[in-house]
Amino acid sequence: MTSKYLLCLKRVLIFFLISFLWSFQVHSQGYKVIKINALMDLMSTKNDSALLINFWATWCKPCVSELPHFEAFRKKYATKGIQVILVSLDDVKNANARIARVVKEKSILSPIYLLNELDYNAWINKIDSSWSGSLPATLFLDKKKNKIGFYEKELSQEELENIVKPFIQ
Repeated sequence: MTSKYLLCLKRVLIFFLISFLWSFQVHSQGYKVIKINALMDLMSTKNDSALLINFWATWCKPCVSELPHFEAFRKKYATKGIQVILVSLDDVKNANARIARVVKEKSILSPIYLLNELDYNAWINKIDSSWSGSLPATLFLDKKKNKIGFYEKELSQEELENIVKPFIQ
């Protein structure tokens, strides 16, 4: 094989690898861009974990303030069958730097999803019919993925503990 052929083959493989990785839309800041159907699938996937899902945005001061509570909660309860998921409602176009800043400042390791849905009225009721749309908001689903509680406010560490206390094994 000639070196020109190998160089061309190498470029094609690199192109396909980059295209493949981009299709997952996982960003260097550790978040994944998803649509509402993917979030609903995530919420209904049967596994051995209860889900504590926090809806937040980088521009929401109470949201950012409570993130360390969720991170501490994740560390404490990961082995007890409770998974924490953070769902950002930031604008996709401006999210990279903003999410990266918050993740770094708050030392966030919890899974982060960026919900790419502009029409909030089309999906908010799917999360909870009582949700007015304000942030922060938190949804707790048990291991069978039954809705246990929806909280449309900033939560303290103590409030998080009280939410899950009845469900800890």
